[in-house]
Amino acid sequence: MFRWLGGLVTRRAWWVIGFWVAAIAVLVPLSPGLRTSNGGSSDLPGRYESVRADAAARHAFPEHGGQTGLFVVQRHDGTALTHADFTQAETLAEAVNAAHLPDVTGARADAAAVSENGKVLPVGVGLAARTGTDQEAADHATKSLRAVAARTMAGSDVTAELTGAPALTADAGEAISKAEVTLSVGTIAALILLLALIFRSPVAVVMPLLTVGLVYLAASALVGIFSDTFGFEVGPFAPSLLVVILFGVGVDYTLFLLFRYRELMRHSDTADSTAAVAHSVRSVGEAVASSALVVISAFVALSFSDLKSSAALAPTLIISIAVMLLAGLTLVPAVMAVLGPRLFWLNRHWRRPARTDGLSARVARLLADRPRGSALAATVLVVLLGLAGLGTKIDYDPNSGLPTSYASVTALEDFNAAFPAGAINPTQVLLTGRVPMATAERLRSELKGADGVAQVLPAQRGRDGAIQIDVVLDAAPYSSAALDTVADVVRPITHRVVGPKALVGGTSAVTLDTRTATLRDLRIVYLIAALLIAVILGAVLRSVVAPIVVLVLVGLAFLGALGASVLVVQHLQGDPGVSSSIPLLLFLLVVALGSDYTIIMAARLREELHRRRSVEAVQTAARTTIPTIAAAGAVLAATFASLIVTGVTALSQIGLAVVTGILLVAFAVACWLLPATAHLLGNWFWWPRHPRQDAPSSRGSTHQVPECASSGRSPARDR
Repeated sequence: MFRWLGGLVTRRAWWVIGFWVAAIAVLVPLSPGLRTSNGGSSDLPGRYESVRADAAARHAFPEHGGQTGLFVVQRHDGTALTHADFTQAETLAEAVNAAHLPDVTGARADAAAVSENGKVLPVGVGLAARTGTDQEAADHATKSLRAVAARTMAGSDVTAELTGAPALTADAGEAISKAEVTLSVGTIAALILLLALIFRSPVAVVMPLLTVGLVYLAASALVGIFSDTFGFEVGPFAPSLLVVILFGVGVDYTLFLLFRYRELMRHSDTADSTAAVAHSVRSVGEAVASSALVVISAFVALSFSDLKSSAALAPTLIISIAVMLLAGLTLVPAVMAVLGPRLFWLNRHWRRPARTDGLSARVARLLADRPRGSALAATVLVVLLGLAGLGTKIDYDPNSGLPTSYASVTALEDFNAAFPAGAINPTQVLLTGRVPMATAERLRSELKGADGVAQVLPAQRGRDGAIQIDVVLDAAPYSSAALDTVADVVRPITHRVVGPKALVGGTSAVTLDTRTATLRDLRIVYLIAALLIAVILGAVLRSVVAPIVVLVLVGLAFLGALGASVLVVQHLQGDPGVSSSIPLLLFLLVVALGSDYTIIMAARLREELHRRRSVEAVQTAARTTIPTIAAAGAVLAATFASLIVTGVTALSQIGLAVVTGILLVAFAVACWLLPATAHLLGNWFWWPRHPRQDAPSSRGSTHQVPECASSGRSPARDR
């Protein structure tokens, strides 16, 4: 298939390029663009108690169904608020109500709500937009509220900064938008630098970036069209991940072809350039296709996630990688066929054979001569890093990723310092089915004396006899202590006193259920991804043992990357834990993207074993493939490294973890541990069928490069 495809693409190169340009010209104007969405309680399936509690609360208390925010009012000089300051706070509430802002239901200031030290007064604001939905309306309302506060408080002795879910989410959206600009610039800059160092040719720098840029436009447009047509959501981090994944993977696939093309051209001064491109597609096409299918399989597994924010990434990334695969096997070789040797313009030595005493050659000899010691050294490194992951703590606070430069963050910190940690987001206990008020009061009495509970507010009667009791916890709503209090105290007491008619919801309950869903996802998605990837690896490597070995080795790299993240985030930076999205995304990205390099190395090992003894095959495969994997690994790591400098903690942590994982799987696993392990296992690595049993005739040798085009043979028939 790949022989036929390589010949077709190179013979009709201009037709292929024209098709891609025309497709992009049609798709981009038709696409509505990437419309991201945010979660909330709706991020969970309806079977979780917090989701059922939220639905019941909206029915029983429709007037309380929207989001709530608050202005944190305090003096510039940090002293206690005066009577005049209380009056100013009331003026702010009146100004909000008089403005009749769209999607704002009202504001209220109560001097009795001042903090114990008298320095902070919250002014509550209600929004019509519900949690997890109508985010665009909530963002607009947040902007309008801040404008009213700025006008009202101008020239006074007090400040009023808006915080709460609407303001924090709006600021998070702004931070991510700024991060995308930084990310795009950083990714392109890193790729330009690395490609220039690798090829020392301006054409070899521009060609991959231009082709992948065109693919990015096509993929983004298709995702927008599919999302609009079939109604699937695009997660908030999808655009950022799409940039780094597409450019990283796309440039990697281009590098695989360029390195093989350069290797083939180096074998003969009269080699036919067009035929060499076709031959490159045939040589690495299967590995590229398999690599892309592995990535797609990983994201298919992600679609089984309980968390909609995680599952929403799946269709976006599946579509994008599929488009990149198609481009890698058609558009990229077509452009290569048109450019030919001009790809390496200004590099006078690009056809010079690789040095036999270079670093890759020395590493190859070491792996062939001392496989046991080489495998042990790499294993010890990865395992030591992985041991640090035993102390992994997960941070579920979505607000911890925001820079402290945002007013919503500093206002929240000021509020939490003056009031009980759970005051801004109390846990909501909802009693349905006309529970007697006496039962509700008995529940309040038991909850008041419970560990971890700071305050229990009076019961409120709603529609159809429903009763809501707000419970203020001692701990911050997203902290492990708060989640444990809901799980071990509030829910057990509530269900014991009231029974199945009681539901516990609110921020801490949602986060608790999110933690449960995340742990469930780690088990289910890991298993599905591993099985799908094993099947693909087994098909491409034609072995039962090799896929298991590859998955184990890549799994070690994942654990090493997680351990390194824990060392940096928890121990060096002192953060409460790694972002909740890290374990799942890290596994999928490292195992899926990192498998590219193991496939390239294993496929080359198999190819060399067709013709050589084991020692020579390992040495030749390692010597010729290590430069390719090293370059591709450096490129992919550089694209994810741009996430680190975005200023958004969640993205920065993803960048740090994935960069570490990619470097480990590229250098420690693919370049070092895999060839050493394959050499040690010998025929067992390829069981049940050794590559020599499938050896082609000498006419099929990889290094038999077609000579001049004047021979009259078409590129498709050179082989």
